[in-house]
Amino acid sequence: MAINFNPFKPTKSTKHKKVNHSKRYHRKRTRQVIYTTTEIIIVVEKLLASKLLLRASIPSPIPTTPSKNTNLANTPANRDWKENSILDVFRGSITKFVAYNVFAGFFASTTFAVVSIFDRVWPHWPEATRARRTWFLCALLAVLFMLTSSVYFSVTVANNLVSMVRVRDGFIPSLDREALAYVTLVLTWVATCGTVWSCCLLVSCALRVKVHGPLSKYGREMEAEEIRGKVAENTERELEAVGGSPGRGGWRNSGSKQGHAVGSGPGEGEQSGREQ
Repeated sequence: MAINFNPFKPTKSTKHKKVNHSKRYHRKRTRQVIYTTTEIIIVVEKLLASKLLLRASIPSPIPTTPSKNTNLANTPANRDWKENSILDVFRGSITKFVAYNVFAGFFASTTFAVVSIFDRVWPHWPEATRARRTWFLCALLAVLFMLTSSVYFSVTVANNLVSMVRVRDGFIPSLDREALAYVTLVLTWVATCGTVWSCCLLVSCALRVKVHGPLSKYGREMEAEEIRGKVAENTERELEAVGGSPGRGGWRNSGSKQGHAVGSGPGEGEQSGREQ
């Protein structure tokens, strides 16, 4: 007699869909990567801007490199060599830029850090209209601040580069000594592009949740309760517009009014009942 081992075999578990291959997972991972990368670039750019401010506050006694066509005999004897350095000419502009850049970077990094935490801990959470508008406003302000900072620094660098290269003295700026300024400028624009991308992802995610609804179970239950409440309110308003709501005795009052309207006198109702 053969022994049947089938009852002792473990039952096969149902195969669940792999989360790593879903579009929802890739979208969430992409958002987290972009948010985190933008925050890191903003922090590095702020550190370089602070270092640039410290370097600009120290006077540079080394002159810039003269070009081949420079006539040193025509240059004044008491020439101030500091005017030819990009870090010394717009020292005041760098101070303004660093102050504004720190504010803009702090606002943008804080905004997207909070967005990243909310997206990671409470994904697709149902939010009120005011909360959604607040997210949109913060993201747009972050983009505006970073874009203004980048444009201001670019204009400042361009103006001082033009002012240093003059026809009468023929001096050109020393690019190797001013590499920190150009690296800071490039990172500022990279951080601005990352901020714009993060803002677009935030807006698209919020609009997707608004159209398709939250994905969490509790969020869908809350949304269903809100829909039921709105339907009940609309029903009550329609009933009140017609003649009263059933819960507050509106129909009873309307019926009693109709009954009094039928009989013109106080005894007509009783007389009709006796005749029947």
